[in-house]
Amino acid sequence: VTDTATGEVARIDLNILDSNKNREVLAKFPANSIDNLAFDSHDRLYISDTSNAAVTEICSSGSLRTVSPPSMSIPMGLALVEETQMIYTLTQ
Repeated sequence: VTDTATGEVARIDLNILDSNKNREVLAKFPANSIDNLAFDSHDRLYISDTSNAAVTEICSSGSLRTVSPPSMSIPMGLALVEETQMIYTLTQ
């Protein structure tokens, strides 16, 4: 999930009922700078990142990798088309 207010991207384990223990933060961005997320068929996670004006991949190691030119105007929604390996984003 993305928490726009805090800038956190987290994984929530639905098998753990205690809400204080079921959340793992995967990455942290500046507050109010992330909007949407998308996964590809290889479970790679992509975030629309307005602080860098780009689409960012959160790698399994926890590192961040910018996958689009950092010149987008407020990237918002994301869509992945697996057959073409293309990421589409809505910008303002």
